[in-house]
Amino acid sequence: MSTTKDLAGKVAVDTGASRGIGKAYATELASRVADFVITCRPEYSRVDATVAVAEIQELGVRALHVQSDAGSVDSGRKLLGEIKRELAKIDIIVNNAGDIGSGFTNLTVLWMARCSLRDLDGIGSLSNLTELYLANNDVVDLSCVGFLEMLEILDLEG
Repeated sequence: MSTTKDLAGKVAVDTGASRGIGKAYATELASRVADFVITCRPEYSRVDATVAVAEIQELGVRALHVQSDAGSVDSGRKLLGEIKRELAKIDIIVNNAGDIGSGFTNLTVLWMARCSLRDLDGIGSLSNLTELYLANNDVVDLSCVGFLEMLEILDLEG
């Protein structure tokens, strides 16, 4: 019996992944999945994002860059739409965006996020909603805190 969970064929989305620690997380996770989407806010350099996508593609992974602001509901809708068009599903979300503002404590936004779960591949999780859907394990939701530990747990699950 294998002690690793195969992430091959999975689609991962990493917010804030064009540079810094987000890029490092993206590279590590991308080495384990089939398709990878990195996002960054529009004001960040397209050059950084282009370099990050190229490095991920060198791992043999299909990579896509989408400019998106994690603090904007409209931007999130556009991001989901583009991912659905290009890759059809989301299996793993890494919430790495540096500043999502106070809007995500607004119940309207949380309601919108919950409604967006139908856009994921089955029941999933977004930001604060992880606990609601953890038992189903359809979408893995990671944040910067404990990222590598979570990857180790994923590898050890059978």
